[in-house]
Amino acid sequence: MTRQDRIVHSISRLVSKGLFAEAQTALASALARYPDNGPLWWLRGIAAYRRADFDRARRALEHAGLLVPLDARTQCLLADAYARTGYPRQ
Repeated sequence: MTRQDRIVHSISRLVSKGLFAEAQTALASALARYPDNGPLWWLRGIAAYRRADFDRARRALEHAGLLVPLDARTQCLLADAYARTGYPRQ
């Protein structure tokens, strides 16, 4: 397991335990070091969505989708984040 994999796993545990503030702090640090890591962006989006920060969730999940394929459930969360933020604005 690579260092990046260990970081993703550690942050994933924080998110699954509902420790979203701690996860966001760890994600900020990890993404500064590994900005092209799709799973980290995905976790940032999931943590933001669960905190009802739908704008941040939308941005993070969009970015994750550029780096890794999003599963159907994540695509639904992204669609919901779009709806909740009124995005795209016309």
